[in-house]
Amino acid sequence: MRIGVIGAGVAGLACADALAKRGAKVTVFERARGIGGRCATRRDESFGSVDLGARFFTVEDPRFAAVVAEAARKKQVEVWHARIVHIDGENREVAYARDRWVGVPAMNSWLKDAFPVEDLRLETTVERLVPHGDAGWECRLAGDVASRSEAFDAIVLAMPPPQAARLHPAGASLDALGGIVMHSCWAVGLLLPEGFDPGFDAAFIRSRTLDWAARHASRPGRSSKEHLWVVHGSPEWSDQHVETDASVAGTLLADAFAETCGLRTATDVSVVLAHRWRWASPAAGPGPGVLWNDGSRIAVCGDWSYGGRLENAFKAGRAAADLAFPRGSPRA
Repeated sequence: MRIGVIGAGVAGLACADALAKRGAKVTVFERARGIGGRCATRRDESFGSVDLGARFFTVEDPRFAAVVAEAARKKQVEVWHARIVHIDGENREVAYARDRWVGVPAMNSWLKDAFPVEDLRLETTVERLVPHGDAGWECRLAGDVASRSEAFDAIVLAMPPPQAARLHPAGASLDALGGIVMHSCWAVGLLLPEGFDPGFDAAFIRSRTLDWAARHASRPGRSSKEHLWVVHGSPEWSDQHVETDASVAGTLLADAFAETCGLRTATDVSVVLAHRWRWASPAAGPGPGVLWNDGSRIAVCGDWSYGGRLENAFKAGRAAADLAFPRGSPRA
């Protein structure tokens, strides 16, 4: 049983790991240079490392708890102990206490051990799927499509719905794909004045412009400068500015965060990076679950399957594995 998984975020990795443990031959394709999807980390000599996407993750599912416990034993994840608040206008309240986990020394650093993949193809783009034989698919890869293709019995598209909709074959339509609305997110790295303390290490922010901010060095094992902050634009603001130039988006978010922190002028804040997540989070609702077409044997999954969050990406990947290669399958 050969299964192709397209996307090496948490959903794709969790799916591939489960499939391989059942005896399937799995190939994972990822167009980026590394694994983890929105657990991405950027490193720079001028300001150190910075987590651009996932803020932290929580644990409720027993299966996910077992994976996290093993990673914690290896000291690859730790609970983030920080001063976290909710900010709504002039009101500021301490966030409720719970275990908020992060990868150490980066958000994606624990995934390689937690979900090992024998056949991982980084910086490899699947351009399209074409039928292969009576019941299978070829993944046509970017480049010389005449010679670069691979055949599989089933396909898992572990990616945001708009990307999956473009790749999904027209003859194997999943109508639900078109109805899933995703918000974008601008993430910026800001350097605040050295020694400045706004009174919190991280904040959930309810405003027209901002959604989240965190002092990066407060996260365990980080090598970033003490005064480096990561700020996320609100879903609505990010959607409105999805095509805005990165330097302009960064400046606008820096101005908004300076005002939130009570800095005298926005010139006290410098933008060191800006990154746009085009499809960052589902718009609303608990999610449609994993989408599966039994006739075509194609699954589509991601954290959006169950309403967002990293733990739900894990659940979606495992659910997709159950559909693509059920336990006890005669194909084993």
